Amino acid sequence: MKFLHIADLHLGKKPFNYDVDEEHRAALQQVLDAADKHDVDGVLIAGDVYDTVYPPVSAVNTLNWFLEELHKRNLQVMMIYGNHDSASRLSFGNGLLSSANIHISSPYAGDVEYADLEKDGEKVRVHLLPFIKPAVVRAAYQLDHDSCATWNDAMRIAMEHVHLLEDGVNVLVSHQFYTGGSMGESEVRITGTLDEVSTEFLEPFDYAALGHLHKPQFVGKEVYRYPGTLLKYAVPEFNTTKSFTLIETHPDHTVDITPIDVVPLRDFVRIEGTLRELLSPEFYEKQNPDNYFYAVLDDQQEVFRAFEDLSEFYPRLLGFNYSWTDQARNIEMDEEVQAVSDLSPMEKITKFFAQQMGRETSDAELALISEVWEAVHETD
Repeated sequence: MKFLHIADLHLGKKPFNYDVDEEHRAALQQVLDAADKHDVDGVLIAGDVYDTVYPPVSAVNTLNWFLEELHKRNLQVMMIYGNHDSASRLSFGNGLLSSANIHISSPYAGDVEYADLEKDGEKVRVHLLPFIKPAVVRAAYQLDHDSCATWNDAMRIAMEHVHLLEDGVNVLVSHQFYTGGSMGESEVRITGTLDEVSTEFLEPFDYAALGHLHKPQFVGKEVYRYPGTLLKYAVPEFNTTKSFTLIETHPDHTVDITPIDVVPLRDFVRIEGTLRELLSPEFYEKQNPDNYFYAVLDDQQEVFRAFEDLSEFYPRLLGFNYSWTDQARNIEMDEEVQAVSDLSPMEKITKFFAQQMGRETSDAELALISEVWEAVHETD
């Protein structure tokens, strides 16, 4: 059977405060086009469907449009929530939607839901494991802290309640940070390395459709894959190519994997040169002015009205910096400043600690902060 694997849509996200609803729809249209071209049987959506637990109406409308288009094609849809999503809001109506072959994970209550598919004698079971953490698993099974103290403990307990298909292919849809994964520049770790889970939990599955990390990659084995985001959200990502993944399962438990590149409606581009060079006709004529631009200036001194002059040529100018300065430390720090309103409470706590103490939090301190936060935070 054939599936498209996508993740980390982050619908409603506004990189650099720009509304990118059109870009999201254009990327999702390419997913639909690929579904038509490759005659797929279903689409796996591995979490972080929305960027926040309270998505804007435009993001909800985009997801509604996308699901309707998938349904028109009689495709099976398997969707889980990620750490950015509200479990209860994303799963609203999932009981009714499952009759339309749209399967959305319920808020985790101790069992891993699944859907069984069959085509030409091949049986495939898709397991839906949404984002979990120790506090959620403890609550589901009424365990004390010591019985489920770590993220690996939580995953081990969850995997004990997976119902594997004995005579067919098993596919897992999961949204976690698996050991060996490489973070993208648009991500911030929540609790140091404490939220990593071992890839050994993926071994019972023929394919693991993962979400959470924004760079296309595999962990452990090629069949344990993160497709990455459909759009670029940080300057260091601007010179990369985004993609999603086509997989084809076989009764002999082999899986064919094919990345499919996303062609952005409006690309995010990093340009570099002196202000004179960037504004020269020779340089400008090679650019698509509809794109989003981040400029790095090679001028040896700060240029008066540089932003204003650049904006006249590049109306979607995200910002600029100088190649010779560590102003705001570096480009990554500049992005963190722009995205500070998007930081989670845990991220803000650890950043505040580092600023006040002049050092990073230790693993023991991170564990204590995480434990206290989980104890006082109302889980969704």
